[in-house]
Amino acid sequence: MTEDSLRDIKTDSDASGIDGSHKDYQIEIRKDGTLRYRSIRQIPTRAVDYQGTWKLKPRTDPATGNQMDILLDANGGYAFSLDFTEEDGHLVLWTFFGDPDSWRLQKYEK
Repeated sequence: MTEDSLRDIKTDSDASGIDGSHKDYQIEIRKDGTLRYRSIRQIPTRAVDYQGTWKLKPRTDPATGNQMDILLDANGGYAFSLDFTEEDGHLVLWTFFGDPDSWRLQKYEK
């Protein structure tokens, strides 16, 4: 996770249990379609560590970039999507944190 994203998330009133550095919150994406999601989930905001799977979703809206569907092995399964793009030669994955109209991002960069 980027340092700016974590700093913003920590200001949320619901994020009192979020600590550590941005390097503690990562998504390890493997070639075989599996992943480790050691990061933050919302409602309530909390740190989690789950295994799961990922797959690329066909691009439907060029303005938002590409999407990656994720299914975490958590309490019967938890599915969500991350948008991704390339910025300045770096892979960037992101999703909105809270209300999408606020443009607060939970962002990861490789």
